[in-house]
Amino acid sequence: MYTPSKTSSTTEAVSIIVCAHNEVQNLKELIPILLNQQYPDYEVIIIDDRSTDETKTIINTYPNLIYEFINRTPNQVNPKKYALKCGIEKANYDVILLTDADCRPNSEHWLYHMQQKLLPQTDIVLGLSPYQKQTSILNLLIQFETYYTSLQYLNATLWNIPYMAVGRNLMYRKHLFDQKWWERFKSITGGDDDLLIGWKSNSKNTNICINIEAQVISLPKLTWKAWLRQKWRHLSVGTYYKPKIKLLLGLLNFSQIGFHSLFWILLIGQVCIFTHEAYLLGGLYLARLFIFVIIMKYYLQKIKGKINWMFLPFLELFYTIYLLGVGTLAMSIKRNKW
Repeated sequence: MYTPSKTSSTTEAVSIIVCAHNEVQNLKELIPILLNQQYPDYEVIIIDDRSTDETKTIINTYPNLIYEFINRTPNQVNPKKYALKCGIEKANYDVILLTDADCRPNSEHWLYHMQQKLLPQTDIVLGLSPYQKQTSILNLLIQFETYYTSLQYLNATLWNIPYMAVGRNLMYRKHLFDQKWWERFKSITGGDDDLLIGWKSNSKNTNICINIEAQVISLPKLTWKAWLRQKWRHLSVGTYYKPKIKLLLGLLNFSQIGFHSLFWILLIGQVCIFTHEAYLLGGLYLARLFIFVIIMKYYLQKIKGKINWMFLPFLELFYTIYLLGVGTLAMSIKRNKW
């Protein structure tokens, strides 16, 4: 599934940017990790978007940080995108590395491993950002959805069709964040990561990094309501993908939903009389499920994913129901918050 990707023999100076809104507790934990990265030349930029907590007080205890406070967002501009724009404009270096305040890099070599995938011809490096493992059904579904999504966009990149990323662990050269892209998407909630990658990446300028030390762990939502709100925001951005990507993802989701729906409809109609057709349907269904589990199990082993493979059949079915319900609903919901 994966082939070893090339690494850079040189290091470039990097600007790490974190946009935060009332994240003082998270910043207390994150900033020391960022400042302790084992890398020769980098800076850490914190963009404080209208926070009303003690963020500024915490920042002042670290004189070597670059800090900017935003007290007002321009009209018709998404606050998160504006904060990111301010961070990029403040960056002294050409290479930008993004994460969020509620994230934790897996090691002090996060920056090094990400930059090693930035070759002279590379503009973008896609990283992995799993969610922290907890004991709950919601967390299990969050873990699965995150890993399954990453399997799709990382393999699409390896097949020279990069289309999205997660801003919790993303590196790119600052010239990609240009005025033309900004004017097109500045008012849209979300998409500061995948819309940028979807419109600026190509078959030659994008690389991936799956090293365990370069992964960034994110804090998961703790309630179904909060998680669904997050998913609605993420999925609604998909309407702005390029037509080719929307077609490919639409076919993938349609085939998944269609297979499950057709199987259960036909099986219910046949099972009472135990026909050969019913057994054939059951065999095809189990064969597809077996292939899916094998692929996901291999991928999880490759990236050190923390899901017991025995849960995969049930999670795949639940995820299909989620796609049908939440995915459809997301297309009609507009949100303007972080």
